[in-house]
Amino acid sequence: MDQQNSSDDESRQLEEVASTSAFQDISYLFKRDAPFETRKEALKWVQETGRARKFVLVIKKSDAGGNGRRGRVTIACERSGTYRGIFQRVGIAKAELIEKMPRKLTNAEEEDNTRPNTGTKKCQCPFLIQLKEHPDSYWYVSVVCGMHNHNSANFLEGHSYAGRLTQDEAAILDQMSKANVRPRQILNTLRQRDKNNASTLRTIYNARQRNRIKEVGGRTQMQQLLHLLEDNMYLSWHRKDPESNVVTDLFWSHPDSINLLRSFPYVLLMDCTYKTNRYRLPLLEIVGVTSTTLHSRLGFVFYLQRLCPTTHGH
Repeated sequence: MDQQNSSDDESRQLEEVASTSAFQDISYLFKRDAPFETRKEALKWVQETGRARKFVLVIKKSDAGGNGRRGRVTIACERSGTYRGIFQRVGIAKAELIEKMPRKLTNAEEEDNTRPNTGTKKCQCPFLIQLKEHPDSYWYVSVVCGMHNHNSANFLEGHSYAGRLTQDEAAILDQMSKANVRPRQILNTLRQRDKNNASTLRTIYNARQRNRIKEVGGRTQMQQLLHLLEDNMYLSWHRKDPESNVVTDLFWSHPDSINLLRSFPYVLLMDCTYKTNRYRLPLLEIVGVTSTTLHSRLGFVFYLQRLCPTTHGH
């Protein structure tokens, strides 16, 4: 009874908000008598129906059910509600947050918890739909309020929720990233597969960064490098400072390069390049020459100090 009363109060409040705003009624799009077998199917249908009219619908509340309760999902417009200031988002005391901030807030910022010269997409949109699980385990769509108090978007690009990648798209991005495909080409491929794809180039960059962090698994850059050399069966050797435990020298070579060296061990070219990496470490490149005068890279060495004198006598 309490849950039903709270739902009725919420519906009454939404109707009051809608009555005072210019709105678009699209409730007829969500009138459906046939139920859905699963929660996922119902949620997908509702979101795709709103997406077709350039409205982004998100999950506001979700209850998986249990202990005699049936599952329920509340879906709202992404522009529902009001802007939450920095103090409400972080969930800590206001005075404690002010002490941690790099600068002091102005009186206006402290009063409204907003930054100057900024806007928000939140406009208290009253649109609300509920997905309810019935005793027969089927899911039904119930329109609480089918009105939007704002116009539909001209384009869905730039909407964070609409631009999310699906599981299939994320798998394609991961495979193409491992193949060293450029982000813009990855985005073009995703848009060719799905004309309704609203992802942006920033979405691709963020997804690639998350994949890299997941792949590293908490290892440092040097630990990750040694891990990759070992996994890919590279011949490697490194030396570290016994006091600081910092790697000072590192050598690696591909297994195919070792086979070439065994076949053509007569001519080796070694040269150092400087200032070609972010750590300003010298890179020694070892190049072999085959019987057909083709050059092949046999190995690389990063070392902290130069191992041999140069023609300048240093």
